[in-house]
Amino acid sequence: MVFLAKSKQISRHLVQIALGASLLALGGCGSAIPIFSDFIPDHSPLYTSSVRSEAAALSPDLTAGEWNEASSALATALGPDNKGTSVSWNSTSSSTHGAFRALGSAYVQNGDLCRPFEAQWQSSAQKFGVKQGTACRSAAGSWQIIGTDDAPKKS
Repeated sequence: MVFLAKSKQISRHLVQIALGASLLALGGCGSAIPIFSDFIPDHSPLYTSSVRSEAAALSPDLTAGEWNEASSALATALGPDNKGTSVSWNSTSSSTHGAFRALGSAYVQNGDLCRPFEAQWQSSAQKFGVKQGTACRSAAGSWQIIGTDDAPKKS
């Protein structure tokens, strides 16, 4: 009888230990494990799929919707058929408008096709901006801004 009581007590402890170990093991399931991080190119923080960060790369005044409309002009300006002519865009939801122009030849960086550009825009708040930057075309075919600098002032 004593043996049976001790056996049940040990069984209960083993079940509690197993349950605790299971919860501990499953606790990391929501975490990302960078198994292949050495194989993924390290792009700047602007290289994201977030439309808002793309708009902010040019100006904090541009909304995600305005950037969505401008991005097609960027793709056209940086395409292989464009030899540096300016490609304009206009927002359908505001008076914001602008243009993109390729500044040089395309080159390959980390497996992506990249090209320098110049962007000009005027926001609906009448703020005018000019920036130069670099955009890269991902394997999916969309152009993403990987860096910008304020364009030099023309005298």
